[in-house]
This record gives sequence, structure tokens and C-alpha cells, in this order.
Amino acid sequence: MHPLLDELSELSNEEVQKKHSDLMQKLNQAYGMGNQMLINQINMIMESYQEELNKRNKKMFDDLAGKDDKWKDLIDIGKKK
Repeated sequence: MHPLLDELSELSNEEVQKKHSDLMQKLNQAYGMGNQMLINQINMIMESYQEELNKRNKKMFDDLAGKDDKWKDLIDIGKKK
């Protein structure tokens, strides 16, 4: 996590996605200016937002997979009885 960022877990999904999109625009501007130090900082911040989005998506997938029992009794072709 970038040291200048607040706790991302307190933000909503929409806020995290919007900030990530805003950072993408700022990154494009930084590339236009050729400011490598700014590009590096924005990339580090974007990685933090992307990690938060990935963590949330994984949690959502795990929650859906764990709570849905309709697939529980399907035959696992890799399992021997």
C-alpha cells in the first residue's frame, strides 16, 4: 500500500473504481508531460487500488461460491469413491 493513501477498505466499490479511473486519466497526463517520477508514484497508487478491487472481487466470489448450495451435490469427476 502506498504510504500516502488512506485506508481503502473504508471506501465503497464505486468510490474505489472511480478513483482508479481518475488515476488512469492522471497517469495519461503524466505520460504526456514525460514526468517519470510522477508516473512511478501514480503507478504505485493505482496498484494499491487494483489490489483492493481484486481483494473485494475474490471475497465476493468466495461468498457466492460458499453460500450457494444448489451445486453441492453435483458429481465431481475428479473424485474417486
